[in-house]
Amino acid sequence: WLVAWPLEAALRGPTLVSGWVSWLLLFTAAQALRCWAIRSLVFLRVSRNFVANRVKDALALLAQDGIIGWRAKARLWWYLLGSPGVLRQVAFAWASYFRPGFHPWDHDDRHLIAAHQSAPELTTA
Repeated sequence: WLVAWPLEAALRGPTLVSGWVSWLLLFTAAQALRCWAIRSLVFLRVSRNFVANRVKDALALLAQDGIIGWRAKARLWWYLLGSPGVLRQVAFAWASYFRPGFHPWDHDDRHLIAAHQSAPELTTA
């Protein structure tokens, strides 16, 4: 909405928005689009690196137990995408980050905070 409004106002033409204001609105819309594109590209790269490194680490741990080869890789990917599908389960929350105007506070996680605060503390003796 924040990206579309200035662009719509500027496209209405000079009858409603004139010269300088028209240019300013287009510039604001372009700047918002540029910021969204940069944020999205950075998030894609971070996500790719995170998943690649976690897969590499998991395969290294499996190799320490003697579980190697293409079957180990296939089963790991099945675990991530198939059943239980760890990455599949978080896909919608992950994709919502790309929505223009997204902010982490858009997700209500008060129930998670309450569950954490009510959990008993672990003590080491």
